[in-house]
Amino acid sequence: THPEMVRSAGVALFTISACLLAAHSHAYLPGCLPTGMPLRGSASASTIAMNSEPLARRQLLQVFAAAPALAFSSQAAVADAISAESLLKQWTEIGDKVKKQQDELTEDEWKKIQGMLQRLTLSKSDVDQLAKGLSSDKSEKITRIATTMKFQAMAADEPAQLRDAVGFLNEFPSLEDSLREIAALRK
Repeated sequence: THPEMVRSAGVALFTISACLLAAHSHAYLPGCLPTGMPLRGSASASTIAMNSEPLARRQLLQVFAAAPALAFSSQAAVADAISAESLLKQWTEIGDKVKKQQDELTEDEWKKIQGMLQRLTLSKSDVDQLAKGLSSDKSEKITRIATTMKFQAMAADEPAQLRDAVGFLNEFPSLEDSLREIAALRK
């Protein structure tokens, strides 16, 4: 029937959204694969999302609650006109905060740092947005810098996972320099 089809489509969309958010924020959600796709069968995310088990509902709500803070490399980020200047400003603020609070950073703050590191592994659409309107020479340079930034972000993510402020601060300047280079190319 029509209402049942609408409900089924709504559940499917909700399920896929939940799994994609969980995968993007590196959160665990029962019934979802790490790739962001829901499992098929009776243990699917839609079954879990619709059942009354409090733990599964809490996990799902945590994923949706964390999504705005952690889903940095999404189409929404591109739609917000990603700019090297804004990334540099955010990155500098993170560096200042880590320098000042080192041992006092909370788990949530470290997760936000890891989210920013994930954002700095610029997607193809992010790089295209940054290179838009530039000469081919500058576009190629931005692409090379973005590739380097992926490795720099992975290097900085290791101490961030370990909540090692000193190790993180050792990796911090290389990403800052890369962002400054991109910002300079954009001028």
